[in-house]
Amino acid sequence: MPMKWFHFLGAIALIFVSISYAAAAPDLGAPPAVEPSVESSADTSQNIVVENIPPLYTQPRLPGEGIWVKEDMSGGNDATDLVYRTVYRPSDKFPNAVVYMLLLNMKRLAPRLFLGSAEPYGKGSVPKLEQAAQSQLVAITNALWQTAHAGQGGIILRGQVLKKMDPGLATIVFYKNETVDILEWKDDIEVSEVQDARQLKHLIVKDGKVVTCLMKRGQALSSEIGLGSLLNEDRPVIQFPAASPEAIPIQQLNFTSGDLWFIATRSGFGIRPDGNLVFAVGHHISTCDLAKALALAGSVRAMHGDANPGNCVGVLYFTEGNGKIVGKIGLSPHQDKSTLDRYLKGSYPKDFFAFLRR
Repeated sequence: MPMKWFHFLGAIALIFVSISYAAAAPDLGAPPAVEPSVESSADTSQNIVVENIPPLYTQPRLPGEGIWVKEDMSGGNDATDLVYRTVYRPSDKFPNAVVYMLLLNMKRLAPRLFLGSAEPYGKGSVPKLEQAAQSQLVAITNALWQTAHAGQGGIILRGQVLKKMDPGLATIVFYKNETVDILEWKDDIEVSEVQDARQLKHLIVKDGKVVTCLMKRGQALSSEIGLGSLLNEDRPVIQFPAASPEAIPIQQLNFTSGDLWFIATRSGFGIRPDGNLVFAVGHHISTCDLAKALALAGSVRAMHGDANPGNCVGVLYFTEGNGKIVGKIGLSPHQDKSTLDRYLKGSYPKDFFAFLRR
């Protein structure tokens, strides 16, 4: 087939998938009903100031696109807002690239890093949210790549340096005073003030702008963070028949390759000037387009999180006034339902972040 026809058919396919996404994607959905407390009082002094994001596309329409929706996490028992969420299509090249975002009120939330059971630096740590803390739970997100895949990059857990921090790398920092930042690590940062920290690659948003290239030894390089090859989101695993009735069927990851190697399922974290954190899960998206969504959400600095289907997870937990969890919803409609309880029942191999009421 001539190359020009290949590109033409590819463009048609992308438009078709975009329409399918829009048709299938529901609005942001209604959270579980929680009985409001008659004793609650409104304190708006620490609320988040939100600005909706004008959609890049008007057709096909994506319900709720760019509109920050406030979640009532406890039926009126929380004095201030804790979480907003929205959905957005940031790419001018790939209309089917969709990003689901959380905006977390870090004036009211306390963050915690939990190292996965497969992380060699986490020996002795418990990769599970304790039962006692679950009554204060508001949200859980995935963290970053495992160190086995990330190369350089340090870890600080509960104030202890488990792996040396590397200057210049993008770092998410949870301080002991319960503030959060995303920055390029410097040796003059007081480790004694840090509760938890993880590092990965480079900043993808800097000074409020998308980082499109990196300079190394005087050479401009792409800022796209590769994942080896493109993993097919619609069919990430292919199962082949067993060689014999007694044998086990063979399963293989469904990788593709080509010029669009940088398109994947990705997550990212951004910090806003008000100190609040943005978490994003993007589908069929490049690093730069994920960064664009985080910048549009007000992030002045942002970094890449974990990647690939099954690893990119955001969950909101709704509670009664007594702290009992009465409902759970996934940030992305493409999340498997098992992710809603993944971090509450037993340990999990990969790192995650928990956000608790202060």
